[in-house]
Amino acid sequence: MCVHLVFFRESFSKLPVGTLPTFMLSLLKLFLYLFFIGQ
Repeated sequence: MCVHLVFFRESFSKLPVGTLPTFMLSLLKLFLYLFFIGQ
């Protein structure tokens, strides 16, 4: 799980500010998906 967080943070810092809300939404969906898969 920590590896995912580091990866997301790395890719997060490379994004322009304009794509932030859309990225956050898709990231949230992906994170919830991974969370439910992992259980």
